[in-house]
Amino acid sequence: MSESSLAALKTANIVHGARRWLSRSLAPPCSRCPSMSCEARTEGGTCQIAEAYRDSIVERVMRLDHIRPEDEPLAGEYGQLCTALKIIDAYLSEYGLFLPGVETGFLEGQPVLVRLRQSLSNSLCRLASELGLSPASRARIARGADPRSEVTLIADALEASDE
Repeated sequence: MSESSLAALKTANIVHGARRWLSRSLAPPCSRCPSMSCEARTEGGTCQIAEAYRDSIVERVMRLDHIRPEDEPLAGEYGQLCTALKIIDAYLSEYGLFLPGVETGFLEGQPVLVRLRQSLSNSLCRLASELGLSPASRARIARGADPRSEVTLIADALEASDE
């Protein structure tokens, strides 16, 4: 990363927008997008790409044979997580995995990578299993078994026995 890129990064106050996306379901604002060359960029707008990506994921999940209309909130959450991870990955691909200073011996991962990305990835994997979207849960569906993971089934059984 060049000196001018580092200076621009520090002064532009650019953020990835994933927290805003997750907490308020609002796409990151175009004015704070890490990609200055985005074709969909509009002054005062929000990321149409993120919104369309989420909608397409939800639509595809809802079309699956084993998904019911009452699963739509879970499908929406799955789309939200997928999109947040995509936003973070775009940010990391633009600015790198490490904070500025690597060239001087200061090595620290981007906070979004260290704190948020792994947590979101874990949540996505659990939700994929619940929705029958992971390879293991699809295999359980093919066998005619419950698509939820064994851990979830045990937790549900324990919870039911406590009632």
